[in-house]
Amino acid sequence: MDKTALVERDIKLGAALVDALHAAQFPLSAAFWFYVTDSEQWKLIIASSLVDSSGPHVAYKKLQEVLAASNLPISLSEISLVSPSDSIVKLLRSTVDVPRDGIRLSGNTINGVFIEDAYLYRTEDILPSDRTQTDTELRPGSAYELSATLAQRGDEEGAIAAYRRSVATEEPALASKAAMSLGVLLAKKGDLEGAKRAYELALESNDPDVAPFAALNLGALLAEQDDISGARRAFERAIQSGQPSILPYAAFSMASLLVDAGDREEAERWYRQAIVSGQPDVASMAAINLGLLLAETGDRAGAREAFEQAIRLEHPAFIPMVALTLGSFLMEERDVEQARRMFELAVESGHPQAAPMAAASLAALRIQQGELDDARRLYQLAANSNLPSVAPLAWVNLGAIFAAKGELEEALKAYERAIESGEPLAASRAREERAALLHRKEKD
Repeated sequence: MDKTALVERDIKLGAALVDALHAAQFPLSAAFWFYVTDSEQWKLIIASSLVDSSGPHVAYKKLQEVLAASNLPISLSEISLVSPSDSIVKLLRSTVDVPRDGIRLSGNTINGVFIEDAYLYRTEDILPSDRTQTDTELRPGSAYELSATLAQRGDEEGAIAAYRRSVATEEPALASKAAMSLGVLLAKKGDLEGAKRAYELALESNDPDVAPFAALNLGALLAEQDDISGARRAFERAIQSGQPSILPYAAFSMASLLVDAGDREEAERWYRQAIVSGQPDVASMAAINLGLLLAETGDRAGAREAFEQAIRLEHPAFIPMVALTLGSFLMEERDVEQARRMFELAVESGHPQAAPMAAASLAALRIQQGELDDARRLYQLAANSNLPSVAPLAWVNLGAIFAAKGELEEALKAYERAIESGEPLAASRAREERAALLHRKEKD
């Protein structure tokens, strides 16, 4: 069997043999396909205490009996029956928790040993006597290293199993890191209860490098589950850690939680704490949210200062949306000139959402100022964006400008685009304008 021959059929045959061995009560410690580099062959490794207790001859005879009874098309020449104390068996059993569907390891280095390729089956009926003391006498951290490797390769099930082994067997520093990583993977897969338990384990470790991150992630998870008091305790724990890299995020998360809980005064305090943290992403988001919060509570001056502070932070990812928001706010304040500057800043950014939205707002302002040509340019930009919240009405307004300038055919085309969008308000207005325009053409 060459290396490329381990296909789905072979994997299924190996799984069927494992089931047959279990059914025959054949003592089974491990079962896996293993690519032997020297001979360039795949071998199905079967590890059994029967090799030690009764000898290889008896063990092979019983294995042959199981093969014959099961009628599986696997030759004994493809199988190596070994003792549980075999070095490769001990290495894999001590570092890999095999998921129910099996796991493939390709190009992994475990405890200093390079595994070119292997496929491991889960053998749930392992006899207690099969596991020897030497199984745990491997280099500390090997299970954690394996889990990290598997996670990097995208093997999430294998990584979860290995992280669980690391949590259960390795020294506290590694176990806490494994618990944290396990929580992240489980949350990603939607196992929120499992993730919660993993974060709590990492938090209970009190590891100064891990516990603050675990507290932050636990708080976010509990907030998603509407456990406000639990989330608040977790965020407080993260804040109390004093960890500089955690404090800004914990303060921002606490503020957002308190907004949802209706405690706006405390939320304002924590948003301000996040702003002064100096962390660019968090400070910008906190300034934006603070501005929105203060605007809702009627503190217009405070809201404007918060939005302007977000602009001063000059975070390129946030400036377009902040400029759009501040521009709309300034229009409400009747500060038309400053609003124009903010809309222009958002348009110039080329941001896929902020630019067309700002273009539409700026176009409306230009019409009020009698600048139809510039308004036409801006509405065209908004219309061409195909942004559902902006483009349909932009086509309607563009049609109106064309009609006002006597370009009736272009106006009709613009109205057709608005109708085709299917957006109720824009389509209704476009139909009315188109009907009026066609009636006007008939009269002319």
